[in-house]
Amino acid sequence: AARNALVRHLEAVETLGSVTTICTDKTGTLTRNEMAVVEVWLPDGRAHVDGEGYRPEATITFDGEATTAALTELARVGARCSAGRATEEDGEWVARGDPMEAALHALALRTGLDLGGDERAHPETGRFPFDARRRRMSVVTGTEVLVKGAPDAVFPRCVDTSGAPAAHAELAARGLRVLAIATRACRPDAPPTSWEEAESGLTLLGLVGLGRASPSTW
Repeated sequence: AARNALVRHLEAVETLGSVTTICTDKTGTLTRNEMAVVEVWLPDGRAHVDGEGYRPEATITFDGEATTAALTELARVGARCSAGRATEEDGEWVARGDPMEAALHALALRTGLDLGGDERAHPETGRFPFDARRRRMSVVTGTEVLVKGAPDAVFPRCVDTSGAPAAHAELAARGLRVLAIATRACRPDAPPTSWEEAESGLTLLGLVGLGRASPSTW
């Protein structure tokens, strides 16, 4: 209970008591509790990210007509919607907070984004936290709404998702955890007062594919 684990059937506890070996993997979170953004789908192409753990250095290559500017904007929104951070401690980059959110922060660092500067220039004025029913969350900065969540929960709130559902299926089929990132403008003098209002008429920036961190860090 202290770790927020709910057992629905007591027989499951009896079964676990007799287990001697467990072999499992889930996008790196069970092996090292590390995650990394390895691929990003953008409306005009894809970005492939090759980096080590949470380090801010990485090699980023593009397919199609995807641009650095589009990737940086997606990374900015993803990081602003996250509390987890990639930080350097004793010469090693580690996650502080949720590993998935730290991976989004690491992506922002890898694009060269000055996240602190963006936060100062556009401070958060409202937040609609993630919940299991909506499976998405949003941040209001005064001039825009930033949204992060499960693709099938974000797509219905977007104006155009051309190509995104197929990309989501392809990324998920490869074992990647997929998040959708979206945004929309809002008026500083009339900020949204509910998540229904905030999370509507969105522009989909892209999809983030997360997998385990580079084996070179293991």
